[in-house]
Amino acid sequence: MLTISVEEPAVNNVFIESKSPSSGSEREPDDIQLWGKALKTRTRISGIRVLTLLLTTFAAVTAVAQNDARSAAAASGSGEFPIEEVVVTAQKRGEQTLQDVPISIDVLGGECLDSATSMGVGEALNEVSGVALHTEIFTGGLKVAVRGVASPATVFGGSNVTGYYLDNVPFGLVRTSITPDANVYDLQRVEVLRGPQGTLYGANSLNGVVRVLTNNANLDSYEFKARASLSDTDGGSQNGRADLAFNVPLVSGKLALRGVLGYNRLSGWIDNLTSNDANEGELQNFRIKIKAQPTDALSLDLGAWSSRSDFDTKTVTGEEPGQRDRFNEPLASGYDAYNATISYGARYFVLTSATSYIDSSIDNDLDLGNFGTDVLLTSKFGGEVFAQEINVTSAADESWRWSVGGMYRDAKENLVSSIPEIAFLADSTHGSESIAIFGEVTRSVLDGKLDLTAGLRYFEDEVTLVTHFDSSGPNVPDQKRTFYAVSPRLVATWYPADDLTAYVSYAEGFRSGVHQGVDVLRVLPGAESAAEDTLKNYEIGLKTTFFDGRVVFDGALFFIDWQDVKQLRQFLDPVTGGTTANQAVNGETASGPGIDLGLTAKASERLRLALSVGWNDLTSDTDIVSGGSVITPKGERLDFSAETTANVSGDYVFPMARGLEGQLSASANYVSEIKRAGGVSDKMTTARLSFSISSAQHWTTTFYVDNLTNEDGAVIRENPGNPNIVRLRPRTVGLQVEYRH
Repeated sequence: MLTISVEEPAVNNVFIESKSPSSGSEREPDDIQLWGKALKTRTRISGIRVLTLLLTTFAAVTAVAQNDARSAAAASGSGEFPIEEVVVTAQKRGEQTLQDVPISIDVLGGECLDSATSMGVGEALNEVSGVALHTEIFTGGLKVAVRGVASPATVFGGSNVTGYYLDNVPFGLVRTSITPDANVYDLQRVEVLRGPQGTLYGANSLNGVVRVLTNNANLDSYEFKARASLSDTDGGSQNGRADLAFNVPLVSGKLALRGVLGYNRLSGWIDNLTSNDANEGELQNFRIKIKAQPTDALSLDLGAWSSRSDFDTKTVTGEEPGQRDRFNEPLASGYDAYNATISYGARYFVLTSATSYIDSSIDNDLDLGNFGTDVLLTSKFGGEVFAQEINVTSAADESWRWSVGGMYRDAKENLVSSIPEIAFLADSTHGSESIAIFGEVTRSVLDGKLDLTAGLRYFEDEVTLVTHFDSSGPNVPDQKRTFYAVSPRLVATWYPADDLTAYVSYAEGFRSGVHQGVDVLRVLPGAESAAEDTLKNYEIGLKTTFFDGRVVFDGALFFIDWQDVKQLRQFLDPVTGGTTANQAVNGETASGPGIDLGLTAKASERLRLALSVGWNDLTSDTDIVSGGSVITPKGERLDFSAETTANVSGDYVFPMARGLEGQLSASANYVSEIKRAGGVSDKMTTARLSFSISSAQHWTTTFYVDNLTNEDGAVIRENPGNPNIVRLRPRTVGLQVEYRH
């Protein structure tokens, strides 16, 4: 019996999902405008009317589910959670059980994400211990911080410190740490790797990697599934979402096609001088995958992913939640990602080639009246990344296991900022052309009880900058600088029993330096580029299960030593008169210990409980000084660095009449306060509650409440007195219906 959980526990969870024949055995790593417009409605609906509609839909769908259950001869609710073994590919050596991998990893299962009410991967990641998510105010981009390690700014402080992959597509830019908030529908799983992963994943994985792995096309079975939801937000109006996925074998056993469509309309809840509920938005996504298997040894996977989001104004308030004094600031962003993966398996090795291309954009208007100047700053950002990786791994599971590979990447990002009222224009293009060679070898000794692993990556990155100003700024010569790194990894893994894994590891991560942006070079033409930074991580970890697999424990104790840490210096831009210049500068070191703990317990056949906690004491070892001012005092936390994150969740499943099954789920998340360039966010505690009814075969209906306590604290607060504050979406009540066939 398949049990679908609405809330995915944040710990490494052996209860994540069941594999059914319809899901396929080979699951690896803009033309929807008319549909979107047809679903879009801008009519305000009162809370009473929405709830009436939800309850009517609930009754109708439940009736259908009951009829479906009566028609199934074998339908019966087991009222039990299945125990499933979690499989990951984090070490790029094919599939391994989560228990055996000597890395601190959390996994979010695809089937549970299908049923969750999360709007995107970012929201789902909030439930992972040690991870803190931030929404950048002016671009809407997501920043992922793992164990307190974060980039000091989205578009000024350098590339990502956490690697982000859409299947085999590395989503990393040059000096911009934007992460796409990918749709969670029809994913195989999301893997979150904590700690440096520089050996296998490169420069953007300074202290972690997020891998969003979609379902591969199924060569043998037709599939169809869909979900739709209606909800109402306090202080706003109605939200609507719809997703569908299908799989079609074109040539049985040889060629298949899989597609996903998604649309989400979010009501606004912020009022300003021109309109109420001004931050209304639309999100659209499309994904298609083709799999070809001409022989047992050779496979080809092609993928295309397109995503768009448009908001009438930014989701930013003033000191009072839901209120903003000025005018609309439209924000539109999107990306297209393409990848081709060829895999050939010989007797002793597996050869994999992964080719990818990303085209991303952000169009942003900023009303400088919020800074005392009644003009409009328009910014257009575009990023392109081509990447090619070749990887060869050993095929046989013997005492020696190895992998070697090489990578080439060419990335460019262009930012054009203009203020027509003062004839100001600045155009800059940052580039990065890099190569890497890497390898890892594992020797198994003591009859397989002890694995010794050594890995190394050589990285070379040529970073360039071409800048153009109009009459408002000086001529800045083109800049070019090459950064080098050698990143090692050493691991000793002990398997004293089948249900116990202990490991000790040392790993390094690396991030290239960054040239200053036009905002700094216009004021300080001679400003030096920020240097590269390196992070060293010392870790001891333990993974075990006990009580016949009913309790799963995963813990890691670590110490971080972050050298040449980048931070941000802000000062007023005298040309625009209303914005700040953001200079990336290097400090000396930041360091501190930390711990990640995860515990999942199957308290009974019907009750599952989960708890996870992440804590770190990552602080600056010296004063970080720039321009004669201390921007980060000794002993203080760094920008965007959260000290503590925690998650608790529970799921209770029980049989109901006529073969139906009910499930009650609840969760709560906590993130400690976070500093940003002089402003400090609030401590945040959020909660969710849901109740689901599932039939034995096809239907699930879920009533849910997001942000149950209506938390309205500041997720991000700018400098004191600045009116720009990012807050959570207020309490949202809704109903979701799912169908699988």
